[in-house]
Amino acid sequence: MIHEEDFLSPWDKAQRCAKLAHELYESGDIEQAIGMLDAALEIDPENASLYFNKGLAYEAIDCFDDAIEQHQRALEIAPDDLEVLNALALDYTRNGEFDRSLEIFEYIERLDNNYEPCYCNRIITYTELNKHEKAEEMFYLAQQIDPDCPLCFYNIGNSLYSRAAFDRAIWCWEKVRELDANHPQINYRIGQAYWATGNTKMAQRYFEEELRNDPSAIDVLLDMAVVLLEQGQTDAARDELVNILDRDAMNAAALFYLGESYLFDSKIQEARKYYQDVLKLDSYMSGPRYRLAQIAMSDGDEKLVASLLKSELELDIQNPEIFLSIGTMLLKVGVVEHAIHSFLQVIDIDSKNIKAYQYLSRSLHAIGQHEDALQFLEYALALDQDNPSLHLDAALLYLEMGFALEAKEHLDKASLLWPENVKLNEIRAEVEKALASKS
Repeated sequence: MIHEEDFLSPWDKAQRCAKLAHELYESGDIEQAIGMLDAALEIDPENASLYFNKGLAYEAIDCFDDAIEQHQRALEIAPDDLEVLNALALDYTRNGEFDRSLEIFEYIERLDNNYEPCYCNRIITYTELNKHEKAEEMFYLAQQIDPDCPLCFYNIGNSLYSRAAFDRAIWCWEKVRELDANHPQINYRIGQAYWATGNTKMAQRYFEEELRNDPSAIDVLLDMAVVLLEQGQTDAARDELVNILDRDAMNAAALFYLGESYLFDSKIQEARKYYQDVLKLDSYMSGPRYRLAQIAMSDGDEKLVASLLKSELELDIQNPEIFLSIGTMLLKVGVVEHAIHSFLQVIDIDSKNIKAYQYLSRSLHAIGQHEDALQFLEYALALDQDNPSLHLDAALLYLEMGFALEAKEHLDKASLLWPENVKLNEIRAEVEKALASKS
């Protein structure tokens, strides 16, 4: 039987494979697309565009080392192709090889200083390097060439967001919507920026808009659920979380926030079950042990509290308030060394956290390290001289160290700032007794 392929030239066969690869790529079947490009390259191994497209396919599945290899092979055939050079520079950025990325962008600029993408995409590189002034410089250079490039506004919006300039980021991303209403996840990014400002209603509005465009976006569904939880809409939040689990039954984050929704409603047993289910799926996830420890604390199970929180501290915790809470619980159950570690972690993140210095001082006081306890308490007082609880801690510490006059000085300040605290009278009696013994 005679087939049409029998009459095709090698070039035509390669082009047919390339066309099929493009269709597969557009439909999201990236591995099959790569296979078709391989077939095309067997026929036409000197075609730079095939290597370029294969590199783009690897980018789509986050295989940046492979993308770099393919784009380098394309450049062996077409050494100064600006589009390939630009793609290679982006691959190096995504791979964390920023110096190489910048070298290529600068080379492109020398080849053609009117090639706008070499400025537009350099915004991403400089943002990753936290060189935001350079990112803005690239933005303004790109604007001189193409003032209506939506990607430029998107990229500089990311730079602004990363330095907490949320209102300016929102303005830039609204400009992206104006220029390209179908820009990927633009409503999601605007929603995240509103959320960062504390405006959960606007965040919800933009998340809903994003979900109208892509109802299966699990990251958006999850953020929507958390926003609803923050608003106290626990039933609506659970609907979103169940929607996620219908699509991905092994989604540990969705299970965790289901636990959060029941905890918010004071349904402790249901919350406990979901936190335990999370740990069965992902034993390295931070959060579930912390919540189970809080529940155990309310149950009076101090041994379980200590065990859970020690394990939690081995995980990747970023929030200083969580460290502070863990530390206070550990201090209450007498696990002082781990409590000290928690408070030091808070100070590493936030060197002006008064509570961390105060509780660190209390921890050191508890194990008899009075000099160190006093040092950290002085740090706290330097940050807040009008905090009565700090003066009370200082009075108790000085009293135990045998410095009755210093204890009286801080107790007087505490009494002035906290006159309604009747317990101060009991401590005053001890201070006066200590003063009398020295006279």
